[in-house]
Amino acid sequence: MTHPMTLRRLGEADRDILLHYLAGEPEYNLFVFGDIERFGLDSDQLDVWAIEPSRTNGSGVPYPYDSILLRFKDYYIPYSRSEDFSTGPVLDLLLQKQAKNVSGKGSVISRLKSGLEHIEFTDTFLSRLNRVVMDVDTDGIEKATLDNIEEITRLYSDIDEFDTRYQFQQSMQRSRDALNSGMGRFWFLRRDGHIAAVSASSAENSVSAMIVGVATSPQFRNQGLATRVVVAQCRELLREGKKFLCLFYYNPEAGRIYHRIGFEDIGTWTMGKPKIL
Repeated sequence: MTHPMTLRRLGEADRDILLHYLAGEPEYNLFVFGDIERFGLDSDQLDVWAIEPSRTNGSGVPYPYDSILLRFKDYYIPYSRSEDFSTGPVLDLLLQKQAKNVSGKGSVISRLKSGLEHIEFTDTFLSRLNRVVMDVDTDGIEKATLDNIEEITRLYSDIDEFDTRYQFQQSMQRSRDALNSGMGRFWFLRRDGHIAAVSASSAENSVSAMIVGVATSPQFRNQGLATRVVVAQCRELLREGKKFLCLFYYNPEAGRIYHRIGFEDIGTWTMGKPKIL
């Protein structure tokens, strides 16, 4: 199949135009900002492809791209500011790369789903925090070092929401890599000598970060421990100069807690992983 659009891998010469394009919706592009800031556009760690030529945004000002596609390791994020972007070139590239982990803005992924039948998608709410409004006791919250990663990974492996297709060694190595690179950190709280609740950051960059991996060990639930960890984490990240923080959730009960902390829903984020055959 041929398409009128052209495909181009972007490099450092394209950085300013690309970042300006992404800045229109910084929450949906938080992962992209983090990867570009940390590794640069000429790194072999990532690729950013642009589908060109430009589109018009309704005011007569053309967007520089019809859509873009980020690859970071084996994770892919498509994005477009145009509601009617051309899906063909994006799908062709995802299938060519045999992409299995595809996530992004809900309205973007919804237009690609039918061409990615090998992927199972989950819709979540995306929320943004500008300031913490909840006042809770955060004494005893610790920040993880590499020595804590194995215990944290074991906590995740014991929780139903995290154990699907769970690969312990790979997950532990990803956590260590995130900590070593500065792209992610972990905060936790102990009870009876064990890590009882944990929350992590991801895609940290100069202006924002994503809150991920909020979890409580089953025997310590319903005590507000994870809430305390998240509040301490968010306070610290904002004190460091982050302008905003984001997280995504699908559990309404968890959403109510996040809202009390100060998060506000801004849209949907869709996550895709390989289907289990």
